[in-house]
Order: sequence, then C-alpha cells, then structure tokens
Amino acid sequence: MTEIHQMKSLAPKPFVFLPAVLLAFASMGSLLQADTIVNGSFEDTSGLVTTLSPHVLAGVPHGWTSSQDWQITSTSLVTGGDGSFFLEWGNPGTGDGHVYNNTFPLSISQSITGLTPGTEYALSFYLGARSGTGAYSVEVDFGSSTFSASGSATEALTERILLHTPTSATETLTITQNSGGLGAAFDNFTLSSTAVPEPSSIALFSVCLAGLTWRCRRRAPSNSESAGL
Repeated sequence: MTEIHQMKSLAPKPFVFLPAVLLAFASMGSLLQADTIVNGSFEDTSGLVTTLSPHVLAGVPHGWTSSQDWQITSTSLVTGGDGSFFLEWGNPGTGDGHVYNNTFPLSISQSITGLTPGTEYALSFYLGARSGTGAYSVEVDFGSSTFSASGSATEALTERILLHTPTSATETLTITQNSGGLGAAFDNFTLSSTAVPEPSSIALFSVCLAGLTWRCRRRAPSNSESAGL
C-alpha cells in the first residue's frame, strides 16, 4: 500500500502551470485578434429588394448605415469578386423602378468597436469597377485615416490596404463616392491588428511551457519504479 501511495504522489501534475500558460495565450491573442466588420463581403442580403434582375439587389446592406440605397450586385459582373455579391452605387438611370439618391457625395458607414487605442490596424478591402462604369472618385475613411482613388474604366477588384491607429475603442468606417457614373465596386472589407506579441508575452509563455515540461518529467515515475510494483 505504501509503494502504491508513493507512486501516486510521483504522478505528473500538468495543471500546476495551466493558469499561467492560459494567461500567456490570452495576452498574445489579444494583440493578434482581428476586430469584426459586419457583412464586410456584402453576402448578407437580408432586407434588400430585387431590382433589375436576381443579380442586382437594392437597399442598405445589413450591418451598414446610409441615408440612401445602394446596389448589391452579383460578382459575375466583375473580375476578382469575393463570394456572390459586391457593393456599388445605384445608378439612377438604370430604369429598374427603384429610387436612388443621385446627389453626391454618397456615403455608407458602420461603427467598428473593440479597438485598442494606440495599436495599428490594417483595413483590407477590394476595389474595382465593372463594365460600363464611367469616371469615378471614391474615398474610404477609417477614423482619421483616408484612402482615395479614382478611375474611368473596367478594373478587376484588387486588394487595397489602409493603415490606421485608433485613438478610441470605437471608430467609424465610411465608404464615400464623390462622383461617378455607374460607380466603383467594393468588396471583402476585413480588419486586423498589425501588432506582434510583445517580448514579455512571448517570454512568459516560454517560461510557463518550459516549467510545465520540467515538472512533468521530474514527477513522472521511472520504468524501474513502475516495475517494482
């Protein structure tokens, strides 16, 4: 009975360092966490109405705010689209019976929450133009940072990056069309932190993992001890 009791006392105790390991993971994860943009790919078409065809919807997409309607158009009409739909301004001259506001500038926005002030973020999105688009001028604003572009021909959707360091936990993302014919095409808005884990976080994780490994090896019974039972 004594030998069995001693063997149990020698069994590994891997959970001794578990709280510290979890703390290290949480610290690293908080720096790398990507804050969510709601319906950044415009695939949620709830509340929109069909206009010209099943490939063209109108309204204000879920998760966004605007004083005018926009078109959510099938990616079959543009090169490089993500998923099934992209965002573009609704041309008042399409004859689809839907009322669009043709007074520039046209804006659509949403509030991004959960930001870490002082941490740099990368806003990634795709911008292009489908066939029939005239000259256009657009802006994407994230807090105090602005991306501007203009074009006048069919362009494949290509990735653009806007870097921004917020000063508050909540800031506004705004898409604006300043001028244009059919309008530019937007798709696949995502946001992620550019920060890397601080050396202190990496060191804490490494020390905890090393301690856990050392303790398991130190407390594990040897083969000879197991055989002696």
